[in-house]
Amino acid sequence: MIVTTSFIEGVAGKLFAIERKHPSPTHIVLILQPFFEEMNKSRSMLSTCARRLASNGALCLCYDHAGTGDSTGVPDLSLWAQDLAAIAHKLNLEHGLPQFWLAVRGAAMVTVKALAQVANKDGSSGNSASIKLIFCNPVFNGKTCFAQLARLRLSADLLSEGDRKTTMHLIRQEVDAGTTEIAGYSLHKKWVEDVESFDLATEDLRTFSSRSVAWFDILTRPADDLTPLTAKGVQLLRDAKSDVHAETVLGNQFWATQEITQAPLFICAIERWIARMLE
Repeated sequence: MIVTTSFIEGVAGKLFAIERKHPSPTHIVLILQPFFEEMNKSRSMLSTCARRLASNGALCLCYDHAGTGDSTGVPDLSLWAQDLAAIAHKLNLEHGLPQFWLAVRGAAMVTVKALAQVANKDGSSGNSASIKLIFCNPVFNGKTCFAQLARLRLSADLLSEGDRKTTMHLIRQEVDAGTTEIAGYSLHKKWVEDVESFDLATEDLRTFSSRSVAWFDILTRPADDLTPLTAKGVQLLRDAKSDVHAETVLGNQFWATQEITQAPLFICAIERWIARMLE
């Protein structure tokens, strides 16, 4: 396996990236990290996943979204989608290999916005139609996504010794004034508004037609059925004519656990699905 760290060109700045590559790759896996503190908690697990996939023949690229981690710029959902589209297009020109986008949590929203842009770049005969998607506990409702992020700040504030305790009302006031801070990141009003306006039910899903999608929900307890929320999202994609494989996997929700954890059965599930798609 060949491992390379670098700063790649984003649309509006440098993006820190780690590439783990099989000597003779047969496919590409773009790993799209969740947001902010969830990203920090996920790094170890996603590195393990990338090493496993690379050992099985993949070129795995994982990068920090603009304004997060070691990448330059400021958080911007539209910019993140543009970056993904540009990176996917470049990889297609360089390698011409089947692409899989592995999106964890809120990163699933970025994939939806990026797909149409990739189609525009590659043209009707290009790589867009062959991109396959892998979702890990995706968050497709922007209001839910921001509320979950805000709770990180509320939880941290409960442990602080200050007299003034943060409330959702205070966070809203800060957003209205232009910016709020969560987990050490300054989130501008535009980012919050763009995220909260996202809802899978109202998105244009025409780019999902005939697309293969794997939807994995990692659960801490065994379950025979999908959760109602997941079932609703899966149905929306199927209504858009996607070929959706939906599965629950037992394991640690590594983006949210107090300690850094792994979810080995999730990696196994990804390996099986990719192998089936490459047959």
